[in-house]
Amino acid sequence: MTIKDISEKTGLSLGTISNFLNGKNVREKNKYLIETAIEELGYNVNMSARSLKTKQSKLIGLVIPSSGLTFSAKLVSVVEEILSKKGFMVMITVIGHSPFLDYQKLINLQSRNADAMIIIPSTNNEALENWLKSLRSSIPIIILDRIIEDYNKAKYVLVNNESASKMAVDYLIHKKHKLISIIGGDMDGYTTIERMKGYKTSLEENHIEINPEYIVYSDFTRRGGYLACKKIFQLKNLPSAIFVTNYDMTLGVIEYLNEHNIKIGKDVSLIGFDLDDLTKIVNPSITMIIQPIREMAEYTAYRLLDFLKRETYEKTPMIFTCTLKEGGSVAELI
Repeated sequence: MTIKDISEKTGLSLGTISNFLNGKNVREKNKYLIETAIEELGYNVNMSARSLKTKQSKLIGLVIPSSGLTFSAKLVSVVEEILSKKGFMVMITVIGHSPFLDYQKLINLQSRNADAMIIIPSTNNEALENWLKSLRSSIPIIILDRIIEDYNKAKYVLVNNESASKMAVDYLIHKKHKLISIIGGDMDGYTTIERMKGYKTSLEENHIEINPEYIVYSDFTRRGGYLACKKIFQLKNLPSAIFVTNYDMTLGVIEYLNEHNIKIGKDVSLIGFDLDDLTKIVNPSITMIIQPIREMAEYTAYRLLDFLKRETYEKTPMIFTCTLKEGGSVAELI
């Protein structure tokens, strides 16, 4: 089938159909007619021919960590939705299994001649860092969530990790808490380091001694949060509050507390990180530091599309601001 067959079936011009197939805007009613005709006629776009004509593969590479983080999944969902509506196919490459496999996957992605790449790095992934530094092409690359040291060829999209963490601990101190534990991710990871800075700065500014026992590292997974919480509750002097620095670990902490009948907001206060779901579906609702994940994903997708129209692209980091959403999980001490 050709676009001429689609034109005859829909009564629309070849130009309108071509615009749709190339990701350009068309009227909503025309879009519906074209999509229906494509489905009925079984039309397939010849991507190789299109690539030769437009000098674009219409392929975006998307590299994500293997840990299945909720943060990554939400970002991918929004980015893929926007790019697919603009006529781009997203090729997802999952890394983090092993250095050898990671490098082979990345080389395979490179061979597909993607027009641009979006990368959510796993912590300290040497294979990814070596691959990025070996790239000779100048395609747009956007890296989300963390900075890769000594790599300045990409645009970074981040949140204000240090001030977001400080905001959480300041809030707990305002509620008269002094024994505050924090659960971080990988010890050497960018986001963990930044969030630990905010935690320590808040305690220091409020003249509260930093207790090393209250600083627990994990791996940003639900299981990791569960085990970190278990470690905290094996301490002789228990904290009155826990700040968990990502969503999946927050779920693991809640699981541990519920399993051991430890009442959130009574026996221990809790602040989580990332999405606001837990302010709505958990009782008591969890006070959360909210990352603007949808806004970050939309910015990334539209900025990438904008970059593809230019010969060069600006690499100034974009930093989003987190907010604190109060729930019922933090008690005010007397």
